[in-house]
Amino acid sequence: MYLMLMSSGCKSTSYTSQNSQSPEATYQVVGQVIKPGRIPCSSGKNQKLTELISMAGGFTEFSYLKKIWVINDQATNIYNYRNILSKKDLDPQIPCGAMVIVRSSIQW
Repeated sequence: MYLMLMSSGCKSTSYTSQNSQSPEATYQVVGQVIKPGRIPCSSGKNQKLTELISMAGGFTEFSYLKKIWVINDQATNIYNYRNILSKKDLDPQIPCGAMVIVRSSIQW
C-alpha cells in the first residue's frame, strides 16, 4: 500500500514494510555529506535533521539541499533543507533507525 502526501515542503510516502525486524540503534546518513556513515542513536531520543547533518560533517559542495530524503519503516519523507534553515519549515525529529540521503546537485 502506498500513500503520497504533500505538506509544507515535505512529501511523504507511507507503506507497509515486508521486513518486521527492528532497526539497529543507529541512523545512517549517506550521499553528499563530508562523513557519510552510521551515527549512534542517543538514549532513545530522536535527533533533528540539522543535528544529523552536522554530525555527518555537513554538506559537500555538490549537495542538493532542496530534497533531503529520510527513509524509515513507516514512511519516506523529503525535506527542503533551505526552508528548514530559513525557518519556513520546522526542523523534523528523525526516528532512530532512519536513513538520511543527501543527493547530488549535479545530474549527468
